[in-house]
Amino acid sequence: MIVISKAILHIMDFNSGATIYSGAELDMGAPGTYDFLAGHIDKLFKDASAKTGQFLPESIFSQTASNYLDEHITFSDFSAGICKDLDTCLTDAGETDIVDVVVCDFTIETERYLGVMLYGSRPAYTHQVVNDGTAVRNEIIRHYAILPNPVQKVNTFALVNAASGELRFADKKRSIGGEDVYILPQRILQCSTNTSTRETVKLVTEMAGQIAENYGYSSTEAVAKVKSYLA
Repeated sequence: MIVISKAILHIMDFNSGATIYSGAELDMGAPGTYDFLAGHIDKLFKDASAKTGQFLPESIFSQTASNYLDEHITFSDFSAGICKDLDTCLTDAGETDIVDVVVCDFTIETERYLGVMLYGSRPAYTHQVVNDGTAVRNEIIRHYAILPNPVQKVNTFALVNAASGELRFADKKRSIGGEDVYILPQRILQCSTNTSTRETVKLVTEMAGQIAENYGYSSTEAVAKVKSYLA
């Protein structure tokens, strides 16, 4: 069971150049809030494309996380610091959309984690009822900052095991100053990067197919058997 003790939402609006820091945590008792966050957290642990890693000795994020866990800084300050660093990096990468950042402190069974999830906005349509004094008119309007529903995939996130420091994360490649960068592992977390489950399966099955061909066997059959064993 996922128990979320703290969660906060900060908004980075790269259209207007404004970052809106929340001064209060999310109300976990509000309708839909827990289901939204818990649904995504559950999917993050099942994401086969996620990579794992450990903090490097020079990681500032690791030091700041330790300060929060040791109660030397508040959750609000901890989360705002993460958002500030993300804001700087995403600005350098030329981000133009609205990005919502959720930072949370939660446990699964007896394991405590710190989570950072980035939600990119997307346009969506809904209805609106307008009463101009003479008649009621139903209209279609467009929203620009719609969060994904709980079953949709979060493409950029980081989960930190509070006890071991083990990291689980996913990110997309961005360009900063002409250099391809993964902002989360390289700039924010400052951590090592291991191959994801999906990448490992792909590599192993490709090797199995090549070896089968070299020895005159069916590569299709070999790959099918390898996938079955791995599953």
